[in-house]
Amino acid sequence: MFSKLTRLQHLTIASDPPLISSNLQNLVHHLPGNLVTLDLHTTGCSTAVHSTPSSRTLPPSITDDFVGTVCQRCPKLERLILDADSLISETCFDKLLHTWSSLTLLHISSPALGWSSVLHLFQSCQCLQDLSLCSSNLAVPPKIAADKAGYSIGVEVAEMYSKQTLSALMPPSLVSIRLYLSLHASVHWDLLPAQDLMKYKGHQIRHLHAQTSFQGSWYYISEWCINLKSLDLSHGHQHNYKLSEREEIVLCRLVKHLEQLEQLALPAANDRILTEIGRHCSKLVRLFFQGWRMRRAGPLSKQLGVTDWGVIALAEGCPELRVLSLGGCCKITISSIRALVFHCTKIEVLELNGCTALTDNAIVLLFQRLGSSLLFLDLLACSKLTSGVMQSVLQHVQAHGTSLRVLTIPNSVKGQSASKSAISQLNKVAPTLSIRGNNNGLHWDGFYHCPPWSYRS
Repeated sequence: MFSKLTRLQHLTIASDPPLISSNLQNLVHHLPGNLVTLDLHTTGCSTAVHSTPSSRTLPPSITDDFVGTVCQRCPKLERLILDADSLISETCFDKLLHTWSSLTLLHISSPALGWSSVLHLFQSCQCLQDLSLCSSNLAVPPKIAADKAGYSIGVEVAEMYSKQTLSALMPPSLVSIRLYLSLHASVHWDLLPAQDLMKYKGHQIRHLHAQTSFQGSWYYISEWCINLKSLDLSHGHQHNYKLSEREEIVLCRLVKHLEQLEQLALPAANDRILTEIGRHCSKLVRLFFQGWRMRRAGPLSKQLGVTDWGVIALAEGCPELRVLSLGGCCKITISSIRALVFHCTKIEVLELNGCTALTDNAIVLLFQRLGSSLLFLDLLACSKLTSGVMQSVLQHVQAHGTSLRVLTIPNSVKGQSASKSAISQLNKVAPTLSIRGNNNGLHWDGFYHCPPWSYRS
């Protein structure tokens, strides 16, 4: 097929389960020479970055041979994503940088790469705008790496550690950074050399991925990254995460300084934090604090610190909200819904999974005010809902139509005879609406490779 697509410039292959090495080797020899974008990544939660090559259960999908062949066949690449299970050596990485010195985007994962790889990247690719590097080697401080390395590499790494060489070489165009130790674990931004990057170049960063980081990193982000538009601080695999008093103070300080934020993901939230977001983040479009991801990985975390007070303050201050996860907020009532439908009229995606205090009246109000704009509504585990809510939804859709594409309701509601009848009629009057009873099908896993959350197409 590729032999006939000689003008193809952009190619994406997303796979879950992981990409198979033999398939990729067959593919690479037929890649069109005019490719500008090559994106090979694993979707879902199966991607893993192994700490050592010996810990692998399967051969890596992407190897030096694969990268070498791509270098030969696709000399015009500007955007490269190799975010599958990879084992790419430093030598091969240097060849990659030499071949594509005009890269604007590079996402790559390999346990063989480290801080010296970042240094070489900054030296070679001064047009870089978007960087994601995932490697367990980033946990090794450069000073220790220098002690273990040979003379030339050791001197280079030692200078990087002591003279802020890394931050001095950071491309002025680089605005998006994701430096991770594993799938959901960021480097420690409060430790060198990452700290220097943030201290001296944090002002130019607009998109920062810092999952599973803690208050030390949060503090430095609030000090030096004041122009952020997107910040991911979510904890991908940690259930029932509870903020300490100190963490709450630091997060409140952080959002006070980030007035340009459009996307924010937190490990947890409470009324105080939501109030500060409402006061200072008026441009916010997307807000998550452990919704979809937690339900997929285990029991939904209850956000016991979130009440109507916090949601109302958020709604009053963030009129641009389009995507909002309130999953696990078991204390919010129809008062929160009133505030959202009045102030946040642009909401398209609303996660209310586990909001056990909501009743039919709250959902009816949602449809009355936002029925023409909502695309996705998750009501799973809303235990107070009855079959009456489906009757109300049907009546609204029959009278006014709906933009809704996905509606999830508790199985206890979906299984009732009255609900079954309403759903049957909804399938006829709104054939594009998918009504689900056990899983919403969206598994938010952080802003990296985040779905667009749009069902309009």
